[in-house]
Amino acid sequence: MNQPRKSNDERALWRAKCREKLSAHLKVKLGLTIPGEDVRLITGRDDPYRWSGLPGTEHLFTKQLSKHCLRSYIEIYHWVGNSFEALPNDTVEGEEHPSGASLKRAVPPADRDQSVKKPRLLTQSESFSSRIRRLEEENHTMKRQLERMTETTSTAAKAQNTLEMSLSAAQTTISQLEEEVSTQREKTRKSQALIIHYQSKAQGLGKCIADVVTAIRRVEKQEREALTPPPVIAR
Repeated sequence: MNQPRKSNDERALWRAKCREKLSAHLKVKLGLTIPGEDVRLITGRDDPYRWSGLPGTEHLFTKQLSKHCLRSYIEIYHWVGNSFEALPNDTVEGEEHPSGASLKRAVPPADRDQSVKKPRLLTQSESFSSRIRRLEEENHTMKRQLERMTETTSTAAKAQNTLEMSLSAAQTTISQLEEEVSTQREKTRKSQALIIHYQSKAQGLGKCIADVVTAIRRVEKQEREALTPPPVIAR
């Protein structure tokens, strides 16, 4: 039973803090003195202010302050003046508020002197709008950079794929050449072995031929000697 009570107390505390901060923001930004309990998130025609925020803050202005949850109170407290701000409600009748509500500028008599500061307030609002435009331009620039990076990455991937294919083909060629070299080495080794074998045989054959020639010459000499008549001995 204590947990719901604690949660409600925390919501009430943050709601009060938000009202005080929104009231202080209206005072500093527009010079409007509006009690915290009278600050509205959904403004109407007769309200001298309206709210303008960056994308992502729209949900804060779909309901009045008393209807929000604790998380929204915390966001409002930290985002006011940073992510959203108050602007003078100077739209003419029939002009649509960004939230969809038709607005009309209504300045109470006590606040008419504040309308003299309209150029300064417009300058402030333009500054906030410039911030939105700057963020949009930065977002567009980042998208373009991302597209260029994606294109560069795609080109690099294609180049890498081409190089990998070339490398694979080169490795295949190298393997084939290594096999051919190995085959040629084996053939050369066998050829050298045959050369040595036949050189050895040739040397042996040469020796045999030399012996045969020597033998033939010996026989021829013997034959010549046999055919030569013996010398005549004189008496």
